[in-house]
Amino acid sequence: MLQPLAGTTLLVTGGSGFVCSYLLDTVAHLNDDVFSEPCHVISVDNLRTGLPERAQHLAGRQDFRFINHHVSEPLTLDEQVRSMLYLSTSEIYGDPDAAHVPTREDYRRSVSCTGPRACYDESKRLAETLCATYHPSYHLPVRVVRPFNVYGPGQRLDDRRIVPDLISAAPRAETAGAAQ
Repeated sequence: MLQPLAGTTLLVTGGSGFVCSYLLDTVAHLNDDVFSEPCHVISVDNLRTGLPERAQHLAGRQDFRFINHHVSEPLTLDEQVRSMLYLSTSEIYGDPDAAHVPTREDYRRSVSCTGPRACYDESKRLAETLCATYHPSYHLPVRVVRPFNVYGPGQRLDDRRIVPDLISAAPRAETAGAAQ
């Protein structure tokens, strides 16, 4: 399924972020053990929220290039781009009622524009809109993926999601129980 990536160039924004760093590791593994011709990766990150140590082990590889850059600024690359993949979030659906779970992609959403995570939800919705308008204007295919409940090793405990919140709370609950 991933074989079409062999011999291509992949541009990854946010490569030092939680999800994208796993994508980089996956491509490195494929390059080392599966592909006959490597997939060249250009990872762009301004490291504002991403952690540099997530991708440091890939520095120096011939098949990886890291650019410290903010995506709001123009980026000129010599490589030809065939298509774009945008990693969005399931949070663009908001809080669907029970009749809409599991949630279909054509669900019209129930999103609070003033809730505690509204900036994140709305920014992802805007980015999806920009992707949808970019394709007809520049004839570049754009694919959007909306991961649900991604968690695992390396996730920041302060990222305000349920799994890290529970893990962070466990030692406090243990201490509170001992004090009683």
